[in-house]
Amino acid sequence: MADAVLTFVLENLTRILSEEADLLSGVEEEVKSLESQLKLTQSYIRDFRPRRNDQTINVEFINQVRNAAHEAEDIIDEYVASLAKQRGENLMVRTKKGFLGLLARRRVAEEIKGVKRRFEELYKSRETFAIQIPQPGDMIQDNLLMHKVIYEDTDVVGLDADAAAITERLTKGEPRRVVIAVVGMGGIGKTTLARKVYNDPVVMKHFEFRAWVYVSQAFRVRDLLQALVKRAMGLTMKDMKDMSNEELGFRPPEEESWELFSKKVLTDEKCPDNLEGLGKQMADKCGGLPLAIVVLAGVLRTKEKTPRWWSKVLSSVSSILKKTEQCNKILELSYDNLPHHLKPCFLYFGLFPKDFEISARQLVGLWIAEGFVQKKDEEPMEEVGQDYLEDLVARNMVQVSKRRFDGTVKTCHVHDLLLDLCLHSNMFNYISSNPSASKVRSMLCFGADERHLSSKEWKSLYKGFPLLRVLDAWDVGVEVIPGDIHKLIHLRYLMLKSLTAKTLPASISNLWNLQTLVVTAPCIDRPQLNVWKMKELRHLHFHGQLLLPEPPKKKVKDDSGNSLSNLLTLSCLSPDSCTTSVLSMMPNLLKLGMHGDLDQHRLSRTFDNLSELKQLQTLKLERDRRCNELDSLEYMVFPQSLVKLTIVETQLLEDPMEVLGQLPNLQVLKLKNAAYSGHNLHCGWNVFPKLQVLKLVNLAIRSWTIAQGTMSSLRSVVINRCGHLEGLPSALREMPAFQELELWSPPSQVVNEAREIETSRGKEKFMLVIY
Repeated sequence: MADAVLTFVLENLTRILSEEADLLSGVEEEVKSLESQLKLTQSYIRDFRPRRNDQTINVEFINQVRNAAHEAEDIIDEYVASLAKQRGENLMVRTKKGFLGLLARRRVAEEIKGVKRRFEELYKSRETFAIQIPQPGDMIQDNLLMHKVIYEDTDVVGLDADAAAITERLTKGEPRRVVIAVVGMGGIGKTTLARKVYNDPVVMKHFEFRAWVYVSQAFRVRDLLQALVKRAMGLTMKDMKDMSNEELGFRPPEEESWELFSKKVLTDEKCPDNLEGLGKQMADKCGGLPLAIVVLAGVLRTKEKTPRWWSKVLSSVSSILKKTEQCNKILELSYDNLPHHLKPCFLYFGLFPKDFEISARQLVGLWIAEGFVQKKDEEPMEEVGQDYLEDLVARNMVQVSKRRFDGTVKTCHVHDLLLDLCLHSNMFNYISSNPSASKVRSMLCFGADERHLSSKEWKSLYKGFPLLRVLDAWDVGVEVIPGDIHKLIHLRYLMLKSLTAKTLPASISNLWNLQTLVVTAPCIDRPQLNVWKMKELRHLHFHGQLLLPEPPKKKVKDDSGNSLSNLLTLSCLSPDSCTTSVLSMMPNLLKLGMHGDLDQHRLSRTFDNLSELKQLQTLKLERDRRCNELDSLEYMVFPQSLVKLTIVETQLLEDPMEVLGQLPNLQVLKLKNAAYSGHNLHCGWNVFPKLQVLKLVNLAIRSWTIAQGTMSSLRSVVINRCGHLEGLPSALREMPAFQELELWSPPSQVVNEAREIETSRGKEKFMLVIY
């Protein structure tokens, strides 16, 4: 795992030298010389092949290169921090420190020269460490022509009998409450078996309420009960890691191992005769463990389907001698075969708790802030990061918890054994055991208790961790948002929550490196944030109404102007700030949330300004409860590029479907919490040509009708707490793409009609879920 650690540290340092070039005045020559040496170091680190018979030498080499790289990183970051601090001081103080500044530059220059000499010595001694450039064909490499496929854990082999037995006990057993425990060692397929039963149509129909909850090894009963209070749970699971497969009787037969293996590698293809023997040997090496089978299949899926490549993989697997270590060794093999850019991304999962369901967007944002995601032509880095995640999913290294309507990952997690692999890697060992806390770059807080960071604790935090790039304190919260937060000048990712803070400090706008800013502070009313200095900002989320000042006039000598060209997400913006001058400075904005007095701005034609957002795909409109209702959508101009629209608490009096139905690219529409206060909802002829998902939540509607032959793309409908609804549109029965209906607390008549739709469309092709 050393290559991922070293490659990432070196690449990140090279990036820092490039980004902070304008702040490194006085040491430019030393920096350029160090950068050249780093690139040379990178060239041989990527192809580093350690001695197999001398672990001491391997560890020594790894530590020397890594320590040198981190030392260089510390020197640069600390120097930049001192310059930034000096910029904020008055002229007299800066003059007094001028001479000291010259001494500091000389000191930094000498320190950089010292690090460069260390890299030169390491390069010269590479023969001592047995570094050699591998010849073509010596290494198992990825097939660069690998096509993207979305793989889910629907390939279940060898569990039919067990699933049928559990299903029968659940649906035909004793009337009293029972617990069915599914036990076994890690990777045996307990979760897959439980999910197969959980999604079985017989079980879904038998139980009015179901719930799927992840229970970690350390949990609080209160949290578990809160998660279950809205539903009933039918299954419980417990890991029994000290029991073998043979003792538990869960070992699939050889043919079932091969069937699962071939499905994961070849999908619907028939295995060529010249590969079948090799494949069966590899499947047998997995010891009957489904996790080992699917992960090894993920390795093969990226290779050419030739006997040469399969033989190389088999040879790697065959070198595993101890049967008890087979699964872990196969997981290590799958990690070793990851491309360099995916290795730090995978290891990052080690920072999250076990059984933690991770937001894909948050994860990708963290990867970007950490410097893991590489730029790729003009493609947004978020899309590149999403591709990284899909690649890990396709290799069976990461499991998808939920997907969005467009098929992209919404939340994900990793198997316990793969998490252990992350935790025992060299990178994570360094992160968790570095004795110098002042050098820490990332801090993610996961709150188990309901307490907040006090002002004193916060002061200790920024003094103790001055080089932080990532700070996620959302789960623990803070009493106040401190004014001296600007001292953490290296921050690229910041999430804060405060239920008591009354102000948003203006100094946040001095965090010029910040890429993601998420603030939840309900007691702060309509704060103003000067974002125009925050050129790197990509995602800005504020709970409530956020005011933005008018952008300053463009300077003649400044070609970049004040445009926030990197900004992709902005919420929740006050309509008062939706001026032409503000929105025109956000040319690449993809998602916008607005919260405030929508009706006043509708009449004043403020929404015409949304036409400035040529790339906008997602829009959320939420009325401030203190303001008047939004009577209608008249005079409101929606960008034709919209793909997703959410309307909340607007209390529309006029049916909005006629206006919204004209949006040519709309695929998702959500009307929530009295968005429409009328009783009749009608979707007329030739509306919503591309709408795929419709969600109606907490509305007072009594009737809903759809003209025959319209909304031909509709795939999924969710109706939640619409207790007055008297029935479902008959047109739903005939819609060609309609395949999923989800009902929450529905009236009995709606349930009856939903059952009729399910019967008419066939349970194999249609999913009805009732909560």
